[in-house]
Amino acid sequence: MSDIDKWQDGVVASVARAAAHEGTALGTGDPIDRITDAVIGLRHATKSDFVERYGSANKALHENWTSRVGTPGYKKSVWLDVDVALSTFARSIAIAVGHEGPWVPVLRADPARPARAGDHYRFTYPNESKFNKTLLVERTLGDGPEDLVFFEDRSHSKQKDLNKPGAVRVSS
Repeated sequence: MSDIDKWQDGVVASVARAAAHEGTALGTGDPIDRITDAVIGLRHATKSDFVERYGSANKALHENWTSRVGTPGYKKSVWLDVDVALSTFARSIAIAVGHEGPWVPVLRADPARPARAGDHYRFTYPNESKFNKTLLVERTLGDGPEDLVFFEDRSHSKQKDLNKPGAVRVSS
């Protein structure tokens, strides 16, 4: 059994303890099942989607935890155990896939706002890593969805394409 398998089993076991403590069981359709589903998804993470998969697992944990605060039988230490187990598991996955950097996903900054000169966009292509880069917007030809945005590397895009997966405004 690899360390990753061991840590995954640890997360699932701690989630099962939390479920039992809360009076439910895994696999019954309770929202707590989303945690184990996300953990299995995290197990299959790649370097390019680690942050997204970790974010899903972390969100599932904290939504369940928050919904149970103040309920009869709530015990914070049970949920802390799940949190620690998930963090340990995620760390082993991050090391295994070679992820370096923050684990927090970059939030889109008001996707309704068109690109402007001075904005930075990060482009990521899971199957074409040679095109992954962060670019500065030099100028735009308008705010409409079909108007062009020109970048520092002499490339360009339509405004509407900057709100699609793979393009994220990281600063403005």
